[in-house]
Amino acid sequence: MSMDAYIRQWDPVILKTQQMSKICPGIILLTVSILWSHSSPHHFLYNKASIADKRCAIALTGFVQASIHHDNGTEQRPLLHAAISNNSTATLGWNVIFHEFNSAIPISARRLGKVPKIQPKMFFPDTQIVVYVDAKVSLVKRADDIAADLINFNSSVAFAVFEHPISLNLHDESLSIQRLALTERFKVDSVVRLREQVDRYYLGYSKEYRAMLIESQLIVQRIYPTDSHVTISHAWLQEYFSGCDRDQVAFTGAFAKLNLKKIPPDYKSSSPRIDNRSGLYHNSEHPNVLYNILPSALYHQYGHLSFERSL
Repeated sequence: MSMDAYIRQWDPVILKTQQMSKICPGIILLTVSILWSHSSPHHFLYNKASIADKRCAIALTGFVQASIHHDNGTEQRPLLHAAISNNSTATLGWNVIFHEFNSAIPISARRLGKVPKIQPKMFFPDTQIVVYVDAKVSLVKRADDIAADLINFNSSVAFAVFEHPISLNLHDESLSIQRLALTERFKVDSVVRLREQVDRYYLGYSKEYRAMLIESQLIVQRIYPTDSHVTISHAWLQEYFSGCDRDQVAFTGAFAKLNLKKIPPDYKSSSPRIDNRSGLYHNSEHPNVLYNILPSALYHQYGHLSFERSL
């Protein structure tokens, strides 16, 4: 299924999220869980939402219809609804937007979930900043404080994320995924596509880009007023749907395609809360749009990262 076809699957949800964007013009805390209908209900358990305006903690939640995966999910559906209601909405502070996905052809729950994660602008066009957090991550700070630290509401930083805590480069990550694929299901949709994608990046991009590997469980993106074509999210989504279903791998390709270069260490940001102790990047076409790639060692200041490689 094409990227556009996956995006269209989200159309009914986007109508709702765009309304939430008008309610939350400053910041939204976002998490996404899209599973198959045969998944265990405990997979829908979230960590507690942490944001000043509780209306603006949004959990996009749903599952792919059972008929698509040739299993019987009828009995699971009430359990999934109960898990969402009991564990997310009331007790943990998330406002859940639930949707059952259906399609005449097979679709991937993982790829569905990556659309709002990578490209939140189409879901929240009137919101200034979206903080994405994986459902397994427990935040140490409120989303408001994380955004203020990592991109700041008045700075030129459009995107912030952390370096990968384990793999040092694209080659290491590829080998790690392939090893996991030998023993566990659904770690990558195609080892062949993964290898082809990594080979393409190694042939096309220099060493500095092949060493750019992120951990994508916590992402801060500026949505407005930055144009979507300027930011990395558009390129990232295109790369993701042109290769395997591991978004960290696709980010490397998007980063290289934008030809982002590290800013000298003596750069002084317009915000005193943004410094270059990690890595601030930009390109020559849009020099005032900055990308903040932070060392993984700083992550503990913002959240408890799950190093488990998720399905």
